Amino acid sequence: MNHPATVPLGDDDRTGKCLTNGMDKMHFLERKSEVNKKIQAAVGHQAELYMVRKFDRRPRTRYGVGLAAGVIRFGDTVERE
Repeated sequence: MNHPATVPLGDDDRTGKCLTNGMDKMHFLERKSEVNKKIQAAVGHQAELYMVRKFDRRPRTRYGVGLAAGVIRFGDTVERE
């Protein structure tokens, strides 16, 4: 089952306020750049595997990562005995 993760935004959340009227192209591209820089800093030479990139061409442009959903983990995923 594929569905996006949802996180409620608080009343004082800057992201919620910023996106009240939707996301414009510049906002998206700035956030994408920030995320990719953090991935590069954390992962190093293999960062390209994890970076947000463009798929397809206009008018069907999509953005995502080239990894299968089953290999993506968030947070502390180390199994402990």
